[in-house]
Amino acid sequence: MTFTPGRLVLHRNVRHGRLGWVRPARVVSDDERGLLLWLAPRSPVAYEVAEDGREMRAMPFAEWVTLGYRLHVSTWQGPGVLKLTPPGAAYSVWWFRTPEDRFAGWYVNLEEPAVRWDDGDLAGVDIVDQDLDIWVAPDRSWRWKDEEEFGLGPGDGAMNRYSRLVQRLGHQRWFAALGRTMVPVDRWIQRVIRGRWSVIGRHGLPALLLTTTGRRSGQPRTQPLLYAPDGDGYVVMGSNWGQAHHPAWTGNLLAHPDATVTLDGRAVPVRATLASGAERERLRQLMLAVWPAYATYERRAAGRAIRIFRLSPRHRDGEQAAQR
Repeated sequence: MTFTPGRLVLHRNVRHGRLGWVRPARVVSDDERGLLLWLAPRSPVAYEVAEDGREMRAMPFAEWVTLGYRLHVSTWQGPGVLKLTPPGAAYSVWWFRTPEDRFAGWYVNLEEPAVRWDDGDLAGVDIVDQDLDIWVAPDRSWRWKDEEEFGLGPGDGAMNRYSRLVQRLGHQRWFAALGRTMVPVDRWIQRVIRGRWSVIGRHGLPALLLTTTGRRSGQPRTQPLLYAPDGDGYVVMGSNWGQAHHPAWTGNLLAHPDATVTLDGRAVPVRATLASGAERERLRQLMLAVWPAYATYERRAAGRAIRIFRLSPRHRDGEQAAQR
């Protein structure tokens, strides 16, 4: 499908079945280099805000992903913008100018490959805008977009900034796919050095090794997981990176609640309790504080209710320690 130069089309961000933003743009060209659009100054636009009217930049990202939304109609502020979407690319490049009409820089918008549509009188191009973008200055230096917005400001320590960046990347589909491939590697590393180091933990995030009993094999099965501390216990979440099926270790815990947590080289016998109701929501919020992308994985999980467990230490006599 090719759009004729001069045609007005809708550039839309469609995310999780919702419209994130809608911008009318004029087709400048459409050829082997890609689709080039012009967003004119003062164009009518619509974009998502929280139900209370706040925009994403007005709150922490971890809060934004938990709220309900509505579309707000406004106008495009500032100079016009050229947008180039190369064929099949998972990004687009936007040319920004200053109010004095000088070149300001390139904005690299990371997104899922665009999908075109044409209903005759109305046509457009839809993308799924990712949470991570890049700003490139005229001198070709670059930085992540909105570092301060996501708590990545220069006032933070280097590891804290890195941890927050990894948390932000966690929402990306490619990052989730990479994470799934790294799990076997992390499992082997942690098993060899008894949980003293992990691929997950090196990013400054709380990580443990959970050893369960296979519900079919009866053999020990070990999994590296993020966790949230909760008193003397540990909270873990079976997101499976947003896939439609439950991870095997959650089924193991349902069949055999007794397990072992290895943390900093120390093995702790625990008993797992599947959370429900108000307690589940309380523990869910603890996990979202550690890894905000869990909210994204919930939406991707095809209606699956993600299992959340509290792992409580067991006494030597086998009785479960008193909770909180």
